[in-house]
Amino acid sequence: MRAPTWIGIVSVIGIAMAAGCGPVTMSMAPDSGGPDTNGLIDSGPEPAFSAVYAHSDTTLFKVDPDTLTVTEVASFGWPNLNAVDQMTDIALDRNSNMVGISFTKVYSIDKETAACRYLSTLDASLARQFNGLSFVPPSEVDPNGPEILVATAYDGTVWRLDPATGVGTMLGSYGNGMQSSGDVVSVSGFGTVATVKMPGHATDWLVRVNVKTGAATPIGDTGFTDIWGVGFWKNKIYGFTSIGSYGTGRARFILINPQTGVGTMREMSNVSWWGAGVTTSAPITP
Repeated sequence: MRAPTWIGIVSVIGIAMAAGCGPVTMSMAPDSGGPDTNGLIDSGPEPAFSAVYAHSDTTLFKVDPDTLTVTEVASFGWPNLNAVDQMTDIALDRNSNMVGISFTKVYSIDKETAACRYLSTLDASLARQFNGLSFVPPSEVDPNGPEILVATAYDGTVWRLDPATGVGTMLGSYGNGMQSSGDVVSVSGFGTVATVKMPGHATDWLVRVNVKTGAATPIGDTGFTDIWGVGFWKNKIYGFTSIGSYGTGRARFILINPQTGVGTMREMSNVSWWGAGVTTSAPITP
C-alpha cells in the first residue's frame, strides 16, 4: 500500500523495459493557471488502437496488448516545473482520454507525450488518501447516466471523484477489513475489480467491486504483494507491483486470472510501478 509521503520515495526515471526502446521527446503543456476540463471526456470515436498504460510516480509507460511489450512514453510533464509532483494513479474514459491524480491534485494527461494539465486540487479532507482510480461505465452505476470517475482510498472506502473540482462523494467501502492495495479497474461488459489487502493474508487478493455500494467480493489470492497498478484487456488482468516488498529490488509485471485471482509472472523490471489504467471500452473477449 503506497504510503502518503513525499519523503524517502525512490523514483526510477527513464527506464525502458522492452529491448531497443527508449525515451521519446516530450512536449510540455502550458500552465493554464487554473482548472481546465476541456477535452477530458468527449464523444469522439474510440481510437483504432489502444493500450494498457502503467506508470511510476514520474514516468508513463504503455503495454502493447497483443505482444505485452512495455515501452516508455515519457516523463510526466508537470504544468508547473517549479512544483514537480508524483502521479499516484491514472484512469482512461471510453474514448481513451486520460486523467491522473497525485496525492493532492487532479490532472488531465496527454497519453502520447505524458504532458499534464492541472484540473483541480483534491478536497482537503481527501488529499493524500487515494491510491486507486478508474472511470466506470454507466452499466456499473446508472445505465442512463454518464461515466463516472471512481477513486479508492487506503482505508478501503470507494469514492466518486469530480475531476473538475477535486470534491469526492463516498459511495461505500470494501467491507470486512479489506484495504485498497493500490488500484481498481472497470471495463464495460466485464465489471469492476480491484486489488486489496485482505486481513490475515500476506499477499494481495483480487476482488469484484459493486460500485453502487463499494462492497467487495473476494475472487482469489494473487500470490503477489503491493499490486499498485491494475489494467485489463481481452479477459486478462494486468498487474503492476512496486519494488518495496521484494528483496530482489525488482518490481513485477504480472497477468491475473479474472476467474481465480491467481497471478502469473510476466517479467521483472527496475521500474517501481505506482499505477495503471485502461479505457472502459477495452475489448473483453480474445
